[in-house]
Amino acid sequence: ENWPEAGVCYRRVLDSLSAERDTRDYAQKNYRLGVINDKLGHPEHAVEYFQRAVDADPHYLLALEALSLSLITLEEWADAKLATQQILKEHADVLTVSEQVEFHAILGDLCRKLEQRDDARAAFSAGLALDASYGPALEALAELELERDGFAHAVEYLSRYVHVAQPIERCAIHEQIGALRSEKLKDIPGSVISYEHASYLENATHETFANLGRCCLAAGKIDEAVAAIQKAIAKAPDRIIASELYFELALIFLKHVEHEPRALECFNSALDAAPSNIKAFEAIEKLLTQRN
Repeated sequence: ENWPEAGVCYRRVLDSLSAERDTRDYAQKNYRLGVINDKLGHPEHAVEYFQRAVDADPHYLLALEALSLSLITLEEWADAKLATQQILKEHADVLTVSEQVEFHAILGDLCRKLEQRDDARAAFSAGLALDASYGPALEALAELELERDGFAHAVEYLSRYVHVAQPIERCAIHEQIGALRSEKLKDIPGSVISYEHASYLENATHETFANLGRCCLAAGKIDEAVAAIQKAIAKAPDRIIASELYFELALIFLKHVEHEPRALECFNSALDAAPSNIKAFEAIEKLLTQRN
């Protein structure tokens, strides 16, 4: 489309209009010129026209929406926040529920940009009140809780978010929940469940199974810990990591299963995988010395 020529035409028409006498047309033509300037890659000029449209007709929803988005493009966070608040305040009755939820999320993001965390939480919570499974709001609220060490609430939001997140993201989210439960909340049984959920997914890694094994061990589930570490070894991306995992498995057999032959076998496997693993070498020497 010939945007420059369209701009010339609209400016000519606009020059013949009065903001007081031709309010509706004046606002519409300014809006159109804002769209044209946006298409031409001139957001700073687009904002001027969108603002004139809103000044002429404060209830002009399309112009308000365009103004908000253009201000965000220009990183004018405070003004964008005001425009977004005006949309939600004056037009909630004509917006669909999904549109309201999205604008609450936009408002929440803007508040975060302005470091107004309480306002951000209020905005995202307002969106969730309309759609309890809205992923961006759940994720943002979890992040906001983590920023103030609200680990229990963060786990609550993440536990809801994981069900609506993209499938490729779910393993990492389950692992994050598992880590928070074990390290921050000291909820070992809960962490085992989270890592188990992560381990069922296709993109589970050696770290997924290693962390599952460690949590199972902390929960006293020795057989499950052994099985998890064995799966971690099978997924190890290199011999160095495999060696460390064999060493970890050997310690489980030695200290928790009290099966010295299996422990010695794993120490040897650790050394086979990485001859530079001094810990494994020293552990083998110690066991053989004790035998003699």
